Amino acid sequence: MKGVKKEVLDNGITLYMLKIPEARTIGISAIVGIGSIYEDKNKRGISHLLEHILSLSNMGRSYGSFIRFVELSGGIANAYTSRFLSYYMCETIPESFEKVANALFQMLDRKRFEKNTFKREKNAVLSEMENIGKDSIDNLIPIAVFGESDYGD
Repeated sequence: MKGVKKEVLDNGITLYMLKIPEARTIGISAIVGIGSIYEDKNKRGISHLLEHILSLSNMGRSYGSFIRFVELSGGIANAYTSRFLSYYMCETIPESFEKVANALFQMLDRKRFEKNTFKREKNAVLSEMENIGKDSIDNLIPIAVFGESDYGD
């Protein structure tokens, strides 16, 4: 893509930056190489659970979850997990970008979580997995292409 700058930090994190002069917001995403293809078959869903816990735990602060913090800062946030990766994104007004970016990095660096958050999000993920079902198009195509492998399951 034209205009994209790439920078690899000392810690191995790769940054891709694109300046859009007419944009009124600033976006940042973190893409983490974890997903169900990297999990044992009997433990599938751990990456998805971690995504929920990270983005929806209260971060030890009074404003609630990371997503709520971004919303209160004039932005939007979302996260999802696929077979190949977990994706965290936020977009906010320029005045809030630094604090939102710092909150994103703090969220990804969390080492402890509240027990009730774990239980709540475990139930949410199990419910999501049950509701999607094996017959959804999102599951049928990978199975048709990759069969009974980590990519197809």
